[in-house]
Amino acid sequence: MKVNDQVVMPISIHNNGVATIPSGGKPGESLVVLATYHWFPPVGPVAVWDGVRTKLPEDIAKSKSIDVPLLVKAPAEPGKYSLVIDLVKEGAL
Repeated sequence: MKVNDQVVMPISIHNNGVATIPSGGKPGESLVVLATYHWFPPVGPVAVWDGVRTKLPEDIAKSKSIDVPLLVKAPAEPGKYSLVIDLVKEGAL
């Protein structure tokens, strides 16, 4: 990827937890879990923490998997980075 490029990366998320991961797709749901990412250089501080958020297309029941088209934006500085995919609870303390 080039600096600041954006791509859609197909990923699969498997829920190996004990509860459903809520997508927040139902009216009145307050908890929203989103897919995001972090960019780490080989040394030094994190280049991007909590990148672009991608909404989950549906809840993920325990022991189930879904495919997600994750939007990823490259760091603003050129270099070699490791990409780590993560889930976040939006608004959680």
